[in-house]
Amino acid sequence: MSLLPRPSAARAAAAAAAAATAPSSSRGFATSSLLLAAAKGKAPKAPAKKKASSFAKKPPAAKSGSGGRASDITLRYVEARPPPDLGDFVRFHPESLIPSNIGRPSTFPRQTIEQLRTFGLPRKLSKDLDSPGGPTSVVRQCTLDMAQRLDGIKSGKKAAKWVLAGEKGSGRSTLLLQTASYALESGWIVLYVPHASEWINSSSPYRYSPSTSTFHQPALASKLLGQLLSVNANALSSVTLPKSVQLEDGREVSQGTNLAEVAKMGRNEDVAVGVLDAVIGALAQQSEHPLLVAIDEAQTLFSRSAYRTPDNEPVESYHLSTPLLFLDLIAGRKPFTSGAILTSLSNSVPSYPFTPTLSSALSLPTTEPLTPYTPLEGVHHAHASLLEKIDVDGLSTAEAKGLFELAARKGWSRATGDEGFIASLIAAGGNTGEFARGLSRTLVAAPAEL
Repeated sequence: MSLLPRPSAARAAAAAAAAATAPSSSRGFATSSLLLAAAKGKAPKAPAKKKASSFAKKPPAAKSGSGGRASDITLRYVEARPPPDLGDFVRFHPESLIPSNIGRPSTFPRQTIEQLRTFGLPRKLSKDLDSPGGPTSVVRQCTLDMAQRLDGIKSGKKAAKWVLAGEKGSGRSTLLLQTASYALESGWIVLYVPHASEWINSSSPYRYSPSTSTFHQPALASKLLGQLLSVNANALSSVTLPKSVQLEDGREVSQGTNLAEVAKMGRNEDVAVGVLDAVIGALAQQSEHPLLVAIDEAQTLFSRSAYRTPDNEPVESYHLSTPLLFLDLIAGRKPFTSGAILTSLSNSVPSYPFTPTLSSALSLPTTEPLTPYTPLEGVHHAHASLLEKIDVDGLSTAEAKGLFELAARKGWSRATGDEGFIASLIAAGGNTGEFARGLSRTLVAAPAEL
């Protein structure tokens, strides 16, 4: 039974008439371009180049090799370090997530990380995972807690909907990645979304659908299906459609068709939205392979999008087909038998900060007090309030020691001994990001070895 009715589509439906007269192109609604089309029959003029305002003689460009100006930095091969040997680190496998390994540095299985890389990775995490020595992380108490939560669902508990909260730099994105890795290693079907902001930032084509009173995102749906199939092909082949599905082009996909074959139909963008809906709906109702949907930048699910209707009205995220599909799972409008939706808030998207509505729904700390007069968006508030909040706390001493060792072994830091460790930890106040950043500064500030 649905926990929430579907959000009113009145605003989206009002655009139907305008959509009918709009160009058939899926990008025919709006443009963010600052350039206007040139008059008919006239070629646009190229912008005039400004002349240099200084007569000072420019310094010659630095030459390759060891030459160049005195201020140039020259990297020499003899100063490069060999990749660190991390063979003694814990392997990040399900059987390794035990209390005795809390605080120990670990290496991700390369195959698992490559699978997750298919979905993309957050920029900062991608940089760290690509560093010499391979992808690594530190086993934390919160890592074990999330593994235990997934194990509980796999053993028969009902589906869960969580949101990772915590201060900036607390390690939410890393915990999300660790949980997705654990799920893949444990036989789950995983859909990992590192950049949910791309669902609402007007970077994908869209078109209005009168049949659903929503704006469809066909290219985005096709992309998600391709990623889901690439990572979970074997598992999808063992799951079948519980009932027949009618696609937008009139074709009917019969009951019992395996989901790998259904997902392949999404290569055709004309039917991709319906195919994604059918595949996710079928996965949410089966228990052979629990479904984990891991979404970073999740505050964008509860925000106004950058899309516009034909009459230039803003479009809310719940009127877009992709966010709405997963909001339906969160709200209980679609059955969800076995699995989890794990979302994570992110401070890395300045264009989509935490809104007063989200802060109110999740009881987040705010810079300005919320009052009874603070305007809140009702549908977003209702959706967000259905998520169970999990706070990602600061580093424990054991976890900080593990990160300290990892930074030293990877060559990120030259801080050594108890004094360097304690100084860095106190300066960071237990914050994971600040602690790692402080350790990296010791490398920058350290004198060169002669």
